Order: sequence, then structure tokens, then C-alpha cells
Amino acid sequence: MVKACFLDDILRSSLDMAVVACDLDFRIIYYNPMAARYFDCPEAEALGKSFTELQNNRLVIPDELSEAVKRVRDDGEISYVHKKTKNAQNIFLESRLSCVLNNDGDVIGYVFTSRDITTMKTLSDTLSYRVTLENLAASVSAGLISIPSSELYPEMKISLERLAEALNAESAYLAVYNDDDDIIHQWHHTTVSNLMDDATLLWFKDRANIGKITFYDKTDTSVAANEFSPNNVYSVIIVSLVYGERQMGFIAIASETQHRQWQPEEIVIIKMVSEIFVSAMIRKETEEKLHKLAHYDILTNVPNRMLFNDRLCVAMEQARRHDTMLALLFIDLDRFKKINDTLGHDIGDLLLKEAAGRIELCTRKSDTVARMGGDEFTVIMTNLQRSDDVSRLAAKIITALSAPFFIKQHECSVEASIGISVFPADTDDVVTLLKNADIALYQVKEHGRGDYQFFSPSMNKRSIHKLNLENRLRKALKTDEFSVLYQPQIGINSGNITGMEVIVRWISKESGYVPSFEFIPIAEESGLILSLGKMVFRQVCMVSKEWADMGFNHLAVSIKVLESQFRHRDLLDVVQRILKETGANPALLDVTIDENTAMTDVEQSISILKKLKNLGFSITIDNFGTGYSSLSHLKRFPADTLKINKTFINNITVDTDYASIAKAIIALAHTLGLKVVAEGVETNEQLEFLRAVKCDAVQGTLFTPALTQGDVLHILNDEAHFKVRS
Repeated sequence: MVKACFLDDILRSSLDMAVVACDLDFRIIYYNPMAARYFDCPEAEALGKSFTELQNNRLVIPDELSEAVKRVRDDGEISYVHKKTKNAQNIFLESRLSCVLNNDGDVIGYVFTSRDITTMKTLSDTLSYRVTLENLAASVSAGLISIPSSELYPEMKISLERLAEALNAESAYLAVYNDDDDIIHQWHHTTVSNLMDDATLLWFKDRANIGKITFYDKTDTSVAANEFSPNNVYSVIIVSLVYGERQMGFIAIASETQHRQWQPEEIVIIKMVSEIFVSAMIRKETEEKLHKLAHYDILTNVPNRMLFNDRLCVAMEQARRHDTMLALLFIDLDRFKKINDTLGHDIGDLLLKEAAGRIELCTRKSDTVARMGGDEFTVIMTNLQRSDDVSRLAAKIITALSAPFFIKQHECSVEASIGISVFPADTDDVVTLLKNADIALYQVKEHGRGDYQFFSPSMNKRSIHKLNLENRLRKALKTDEFSVLYQPQIGINSGNITGMEVIVRWISKESGYVPSFEFIPIAEESGLILSLGKMVFRQVCMVSKEWADMGFNHLAVSIKVLESQFRHRDLLDVVQRILKETGANPALLDVTIDENTAMTDVEQSISILKKLKNLGFSITIDNFGTGYSSLSHLKRFPADTLKINKTFINNITVDTDYASIAKAIIALAHTLGLKVVAEGVETNEQLEFLRAVKCDAVQGTLFTPALTQGDVLHILNDEAHFKVRS
């Protein structure tokens, strides 16, 4: 409400707004020039007229006048913000209707004011619209960050639908590409039509230039008349989903029925949402890659140990629930290490990849193939009906893996050994099932490889025995339960002792004598052979030094070096360190390796043997004739002596074939300038045969069993006892 005393001030200061003053009968008594402009009625025409007539014809205020008067009498003043069309343009007015009071507070008239707020209203609406769009972008970002990767694309569709609604657009499009630039996900939101034909989709894809925003409008005169016109698209903005140089897809917002002029804030928000989409898609890819790294073998792309364990637990639980069986197969590639060492890790890796693929081709989709590491694979066979199904699968895998692998012009051959354990027949827990399959696998390896074997309780007993033996072996190394014995090697013509072969004996405090054929393989498997070998070599060096100092400097003490010792990277360092610490003369020591050890990697073997030879050791090839040496290889080995395996010696007097082979080996060795030692001589008939074919030296129980260091010293002073009579 306005007091009459202030009315003149209002009328004089109202240069930027329309002012109309009325008496109580609503007869206009004041009407300024701005009112004439706003309401298209000249001042001369308006003065003296009823405000009711002006309101009815010009719509000065948006309410009925009677209603407005009632409200203004109650409240003293009412205000409006309303739209008026003037010269085909919308303008926004801020209007007020107030009572005019005299000094006594009585209503004596009314005053109406109106101001053009179009500029301010447009700015306010623009800011409000921008805030709405920015809030939407923030909401989209928060939503896409918080959801699981598996729900990303559905959430992107919902977000795009919200964007289209916020922009008051009729259509929205989304497409996602794979690495080959093919569309793998697409979606179309529309309020007008439901058509999204392939030609239109490809048109969008072609228009989505990397790193750019593309506009299209049917009214654009630059569009050629013969250019493809997309269905249900009148005006569209297309934004590429780009990460670096990589195009990942696009989003498009379209008007289907009319031209649309895209506002700067709209373009910014569409671009912002596209960037949010790209960030979410990259996050999804990263999570998937991390998941794959954590659960899949990088080389072969099959499940790794972690995922295998998860799937095995799930499969066993399902088998319990449905009262079914499952089989676990442990697969080991025989001879893979030889290929890996000989041809290199690149060839070995490619072989493993192909091997994994072959195993997968043998299995069903419901089965799981996993790589446990190295050359070991597993298969979980679910919904097993009978054991024959497992046998067929194992045989199929063995056949598939036994076929040659052709890798980079190399033909490689491996075999598969498979151990099988069945749930619940063998056990009802995961750990034991794994252990049983592993035990069965090693049973196959112990009996020739290249086959499959089901677990049986007796295997477990043998496995427990091996484990106990390994534990006792570890303790024995700490409690000095091993002793070194020496078996004399005697010159077949001179009858003199020419050398000694080292024999390691284990007298266990728990069980007494343990044969070497029992504990040596366990020592090799467990790696304890390295500690045992160092202990034996040190003791032999000390004894050799002692004998040399006593004048027995014609004796060569022969030490057997096993495969794992021979290939160990520290072999030469350990040997040289112990020689230095003990002062032993390597010229009085002989390194003996098995023929098969020498042939495992010929080039590496020659290199190692030459280094040992350069240190002063003599070299013996043991068990000659049982392996696959060729004459060309034998000539290249820096060997001094060949030792004939006792299997030949045992049969030379009863089997002409063995006799012929032994004779040929001796003749071949002499041709190459090598000496020959025959081991395991037990009868005079064997001795006479060996003398006849000119064998150089013999050893065996015909002369003496293995001796302690003290016994050796005793006989060295009385060699006549061991003379071999002619």
C-alpha cells in the first residue's frame, strides 16, 4: 500500500516503468508515457477511462480485476511476473497493484506499476537452466562412478535419457565400439518415433569425427541434395566418445520435427556428459583388465590358480547339492623343460599357448581348463556320470598333446601325464582332492609318463612315505647321519688300485640303513641334493688332500654329479670355493656325470664340462650305452673315461648281445683315446671277459665292497691283496 503523500514521489521517479493511478471507482487519473508504450494505449485515450476497460482490453494484470482488488484490500499490495506478447515477441513484466491511503489510513485509490524484466528474466532462466544441466552432469558422474562395471551400459542409457529430457530433445542416440571399430552396444531414446535403421546408425558413425562436435540440420544449404538424409532426424548434435586417439563411440541429441538452435550451455553439457561416459568406459575397461590379470593366465588366457580354486569350490558345492560327481585332472607336459631350455622361452611360451588351446578343444563348455603355472594345467570336469567319461577325456587330451607342435619352423614334441581324483569318491574336501590328483600325477611320472592314472588309497600311502622320508632327510643333513664310502677301481692289467668311486650311505637314527635308490630321488625332487652334494664334495676334497699328503697321489677319486647339481648356476663357484678352502688338488678328482645328463642339453653340457676340465678335473661319462649318445657328440665331450653300466656287465657272460655291445663300447672308447671302467664285476668269468676285450679298470664286489676312509688307508699299504692275477 502507498500513502497519498508519497504518491507524487513515485509518479515523478517512475521513468523506467509504467504507472497507472485510479480513484476508488477505478477511473484512471494518472497514466505515464511508459504505460502508453507497454499497453499500446495513448495517454489521452486512457485518462478518465475505467481501469476495468483497460484491463479487459489490454490484460494489464493476469488476474480478474475483482479478484485482484479483493486480494489487494486484504494484503495492501500484490505483485506478478507475467508474459506479454508485443510485436510478435515475448516480454516479461514485473507488475504491482497497491492501495493508496490517506493520512487516516483509508483507501482513496489504487496505483498500478509495471517494469520490463525481460533481460533479467532471460538471464535468470539461462543461469537456472545451466545450473540444472550442471547438476545433471554431476548426478550422471556420481551415478556412473558408483555402479558395478557390469551395469555401466544400462546406466549410460538412463543417463542419456535424462539428458535428452533436460534438453527437451525428442531423440537421443548412444553407440559404443569395440577395438575393431564395430558397434557392440547401441540405444535410441525417442518421444516421437521408434525407428533407428542401420543406415541412419552408420550415418551417425560416419559423422562422429574424432575429437569434434558435429552439427546437422535439414535447413542447412551446404548439405548436397543427393546426400543421405537420416530418418527422423531434422536437427542433431553428434559428439564423439574419444580417448586419446581412440574412438570409442558417440552420443547424439536430435530434434525429429523442427529446426533447433543449440545453445552454448547445451553444447557444453553434452560434451561434458560425453567425457563422463568416456571416463566411465575407461574405468570399466581398466577394472576388467585388472580382473583378468588377477583371475586369468596372461600367457594362455585360461583361468589361473586363483580363479581355478574359486571354480573348484563352487563346482564341489553344486555337486553336493545335486548329488553328482566331478573329476579333477592334473596335467603335466613331459619334456617341456628340454624344449624350453633348448629352443628358448619364446618357443616354450608359444607351445604352452597352443597346448592350452588343444586342451580346451578336448573339453566341454561346462568344464574349466586352468594353468597352475609352468607346464602344469588342470581340468575340472563337472556333471560326471561315470568314470569312463573321465578316462575318455584324459585319453583325448594325451592324444591331442602328443601330436607335434609346429612353432616358428621348429617341430616340437611333448607328452602329457595326467593324475585324476574324483569327488566325492576319493574325498569330499578341496584340499584333499587337489592333493590326490597331484599324487596320481606323480605316480604316472614314476612309471614312465605319457599316461593317466586315477588316485587310489595306496598312492596316498606311498606319498606319505615319500613326505616322511623327505622330512627325515632334512633332519639327517643337520644331524650328520651321512657317511662317505669308497669303492676301489683296479687296473685290470696292473692289479693296482687306480682310483676310488665315492658312495654315499645313510644310516638313519630312526630306521637304520636307507638305500640310495630311495633317498637320492627324494633329495633331487626336494632340492636337498644341493646341500648333500656340497657336504660330500667338501669331505671328499679333505680326504683326497690327506691321501695326497701321505704320498698316495696316484688315486683319482670319482664323484658322481647328478642332473640338478650339474645344471645349477652356482656349480663352478661352489667347486672353486671348496677347492680353495680345502687345498685339494683337482687333478686327483674325477667328475662323473650320467650319459643322459650329458645329452639333455649337449651344448650346455660341453660348456660346463670344459670349464671343469680347465679347473683340472678329469671327466667320466657314466652308464654309457644306456642312453642315446651319438659318436659325433661323444667326440665333442672333453671326457677321459667311459664307465660301462653294470646291467651290461651282469649279462656279458650269458647273453651274446650284451657281450657284443660291451666289446664295441670298449673298442670305440679306445679309438677316441678314452679309458674304460666296468662297474658291478661280481664273477671271475666277467673279469676274464673284460680282460680279453682290453677293459682298462674294474670295480665290484668281486674285489671289495665299499670301504670307509680307514679301511682304504689300510689296503693302500697292502695292495697285493687286491692284485688281479693274469
